[in-house]
Amino acid sequence: MNYRAMKLILALLLTSLLLVSTTIAEDDQTAKPSSLVGTWERMHEENPQIKIFNDTHFVWFVYEAATGKTLSGGGGTYTFDGNTLKEKVIFSSYPELNGTEQTFTVESSDPDTFHQTGTVAANGDVIDETFTRVKPADADHSEM
Repeated sequence: MNYRAMKLILALLLTSLLLVSTTIAEDDQTAKPSSLVGTWERMHEENPQIKIFNDTHFVWFVYEAATGKTLSGGGGTYTFDGNTLKEKVIFSSYPELNGTEQTFTVESSDPDTFHQTGTVAANGDVIDETFTRVKPADADHSEM
């Protein structure tokens, strides 16, 4: 199984973990995202991150690119007003995050990219990440 197939399987697995209904949001191609609903990826040579939002919940996982092994993850509920993302962490591979609310400033110049910055409430780590929307055409289904 190659990297793309493992990535697709991981994204499908994470989506099933949400176990909540999802409505399909219309994709406004002319403005920055008013909705984060969808699958996003933070590219990193060694440890990429997948983040999935539905209308009310989110999950994120960091995995080892070479093997597909999950390194960390978490999820919970969120609110997003177009500028501020507030994540209430329900579960995480970092127990100190459970029950905390993380607040991030979100900036975007297009509907398929967002940049989030903030400080992790539990430990003071600075978050500065850019995510790109994963579109269905990006998925390689040929090896499944």
